[in-house]
Amino acid sequence: KNYKSNHIFLRNKKYFNWSFKSGSYYNIAILSFKNKIISFISFYNLFHYDNNLRKDLLFLSLAYTYKNVIPGQFFLLLKYLKKEKKVSCFLTNPNDHAINLNKKIGFRFFKLDHFFFKSKKKISGIGKISKFNLISLKLNNYKKNCKQFFFEDFKLINNYIFNFQFPKKSKKYLINKYVKHPIFEYIFLGYFKNRKIQSILILRVQIYKNKKIGRIVEFIGEQKNIIRFNFILHQILKKFNLE
Repeated sequence: KNYKSNHIFLRNKKYFNWSFKSGSYYNIAILSFKNKIISFISFYNLFHYDNNLRKDLLFLSLAYTYKNVIPGQFFLLLKYLKKEKKVSCFLTNPNDHAINLNKKIGFRFFKLDHFFFKSKKKISGIGKISKFNLISLKLNNYKKNCKQFFFEDFKLINNYIFNFQFPKKSKKYLINKYVKHPIFEYIFLGYFKNRKIQSILILRVQIYKNKKIGRIVEFIGEQKNIIRFNFILHQILKKFNLE
C-alpha cells in the first residue's frame, strides 16, 4: 500500500503472480523492524522460466524502502540474497545507487552493448538518444533472410544460437517469458539461413513519455548478425509509426 498506486504490478495481480510466484512462495526478500516490513526487493532467475537453466543469476525488480528507519536496508537485503540463494551475479538497472550497493557486496561490473534506431533526427524526452542528431541508415543489402516469425516457427530455431550470450537461455525460456506473457505482446524477428532461425531479436511496442517506441528486450545469436536486422527494423519503425 506504500508503493506507487499506479504501478502495473499493483493494478494487475495476475501479472504480479506470474512474475514472482514460485510454488507456494514469492520471490521477494523482506526486511522487518519492530514487526513491520520496512523494505523489500523482488527478483527472478532464469530457472523461473526454464528449470534447466541457472538459479544463481538473480534479476532484481520491484523494490521499496522506508526512509530514515535504519541505514543500509537494501544492502542488507542483497547481502541476504547473496548468501541464501548462493548468488553469483545480480542483474540490475545501471543507476549509481544500485551499482554502489553491488560493489559493496563484492561484485565486479562489465558494460553491455546498447543499440538503437531512430526515425527522426530530433527526438526529445527519450534519454541520451535525443542528443544524437541523426537518422539510422537503411541498408538495402539486408532486405532478405530476416522476417517476423511466430510460435509455430519455434521448431526452426537452431539450438546452438543460445551459446553466444550470457547468461545462456533457451527456447523454453523464450516461450514462457515472452510468448506466454500475461499482458504484453512481443514481436519475434528472425534471421533465417538454410531454413533455420540463426538469430532472434525480440521487441515490443510501448508508449514512453507520450512517444511510441519499439523496445528491444532480447537478442539471441552471434553478435555479428545484429546488422542483418537493419532493414526489417526500419520496416517495423514505419509499420508501427515509431520514433
